[in-house]
Amino acid sequence: MRKVILLLIPLALFAQSKVGTAGMLFLELSPSARASGMAQAFVAIADDASALYFNPAGIAWQHHRQFLGNVLSYHPEIDIYIHHVACVFPVSELIGAFGVSFTFFDAGWMEITVPGVRNEGGTDTLYSHWTGDYFTARAGALQVTYAKKLTEKFSVGISLKGIYSSLYEYTTWGVAGDIGTFYDTGIRSLKIGMMISNFGPDMCYITETFPLPMLFKVGISYVPYETKTQRLIVDIEGEHPNHNYERLAIGAEWSFNKTFFLRGGFRLAQKPSLLAERYSFGLGVRGGPVGVDVSYTDWSSLGMLLRGQITLNF
Repeated sequence: MRKVILLLIPLALFAQSKVGTAGMLFLELSPSARASGMAQAFVAIADDASALYFNPAGIAWQHHRQFLGNVLSYHPEIDIYIHHVACVFPVSELIGAFGVSFTFFDAGWMEITVPGVRNEGGTDTLYSHWTGDYFTARAGALQVTYAKKLTEKFSVGISLKGIYSSLYEYTTWGVAGDIGTFYDTGIRSLKIGMMISNFGPDMCYITETFPLPMLFKVGISYVPYETKTQRLIVDIEGEHPNHNYERLAIGAEWSFNKTFFLRGGFRLAQKPSLLAERYSFGLGVRGGPVGVDVSYTDWSSLGMLLRGQITLNF
């Protein structure tokens, strides 16, 4: 237990970042339909390939290779998408597990406009004039992960990611890291997960520098109800971002025969922002090695965000 506490102390120190601004916020958008259906309360569950995003230490407990593909659509009338693919490769308890993932953010094509002045009734009025050209904004992150059990109850995972972003004719690159821990208390089904994500040097766009959206989170999961055919798991976690106020996420997943899944959750914020995710729900179905999940998330003024996901064990 003393070893566990010592390993978790560095993570707690990162939680002392003060509120500010950050860039590359696409790194904060959940790539998992399953976890999003639970309000992203997943750090103490992390039992599929999306653990590469939510807690890399979780892949040390997985026994099958798994592929995950996910797409997020902002709104039918908004041409903005996030695509995510991930693969997990468990080797052995002695060697550990490896993972790789790629996230791609596409904001679609937008008109290039220039300011102009026109005279209306003797008064000059500013307006935007379309040049006839278009530009696009895109970003991506490639991540590699390694995780290993240090004891029968405790694991650590680390990730390194390369980040890029392009806007019009400008491009920037950066690097970041994630580190997570996962602890099975052995007390009934209680598990504890902790993670810090996106820590690394500031990035620069033209002449402006900005920090990455670093996030510290800690959570617990528990199975309050389980029979031969049904199972209910609950996850509660707190989040401390470096660019926003603290948040609390509570999510649950009910399963029947490990085939059908219902999920729900909600998020609370110290000072809710305009785009703060509030509540969410999701559905899932498993058939052999294949699983399909969908989720809807209420995101204030943007309405309901739709995520779709497919998983394949191989």
